[in-house]
Amino acid sequence: MAYYRACFSVLVALGGHGATANAFVTPQGISEQRQASLNELLERAPAEDIARDREACANGQQPAAVTRSRSAGAASLPDAADLCVTVLIRTGRDSALMPFYRRLAQRVAGNAAEYGRLPERIGAAVIQQRSDRVAIGAAGTIVTAALAFDAGFTAAYSKNEGVGAGLPDMASLRPVAERCLAQAEARLGLCYSAGYAYGARARQGELMRVR
Repeated sequence: MAYYRACFSVLVALGGHGATANAFVTPQGISEQRQASLNELLERAPAEDIARDREACANGQQPAAVTRSRSAGAASLPDAADLCVTVLIRTGRDSALMPFYRRLAQRVAGNAAEYGRLPERIGAAVIQQRSDRVAIGAAGTIVTAALAFDAGFTAAYSKNEGVGAGLPDMASLRPVAERCLAQAEARLGLCYSAGYAYGARARQGELMRVR
């Protein structure tokens, strides 16, 4: 969202006047603007802004940031689920999904020796062990709903997981994604599974589409 905020500031400076300007935009127009914002993230946003947005998504901060920005007049800002999944897709396309987990391992364990399988180990913890903790070296860290979602996406996208029969589509998973990214879903296994489904579909070329 860092890249979007910069663009929005430019629009306001040019006379958009925030919420006042959006008051004259139809719901269809706002949807089109939100889709354009997703396309911008996917195709042109600087990599460093994408990395910051990905951190905010995995840390569960993006939904509140979206709410604040919309209250300030940024009505064309996409929903957190659309934004975060698009950021993850862009990160995957840039082959940059794993550095986040390298940094996590370094921060928790003091070294990054075991970061390579960390997304899958998070999945095993929340699904098989029904635990909210994952071991990293001799240490461990709490797994939140947003981190579980990110780990699921990363695991599926990284190993080029295929789309099996019955896998939910992106649109039907959106309510689950919104809850997970807002840290409002207690079922961590569900968040990991939802992220996994998004990652599998994204790896096959599917993109987020604004409702």
